[in-house]
Amino acid sequence: MNTELSEQDRELLDMREQQKMTYKAIGQTLGVSPSWARQIYYRAVRRRRRLEYDKRCAEKELMELSGGFCRNELRLLLAGLYFYEATLECARGEGPMDVQKEFLETRKKLKKLQQKTRALLRYDYNDDGRV
Repeated sequence: MNTELSEQDRELLDMREQQKMTYKAIGQTLGVSPSWARQIYYRAVRRRRRLEYDKRCAEKELMELSGGFCRNELRLLLAGLYFYEATLECARGEGPMDVQKEFLETRKKLKKLQQKTRALLRYDYNDDGRV
């Protein structure tokens, strides 16, 4: 699935929306008629809307799967889990055996939670190339 507009679509949208070019001027730039320029502009607009809709749906689905967390909240959670793991590692070897056993159980649960969080972050199709 293509997750971004083509270079041609971006240029066409820029000419019309940012540079405020007329269809006649766009047609001259592209070497096509004004009516064809208008038609390909509206096709680019439809593609952009579809991509925006798909991104919103993917983010909504991610939030449903993650229990209401958005992507940035999941990233923050994962960073906190890594910090907690580092803190546990520093405390490793201290205390009686029952504390050591609890440490190992907590570490296993922490690893599973990290794995699930990373999987949720990869669930979406990386709309902008970033995780």
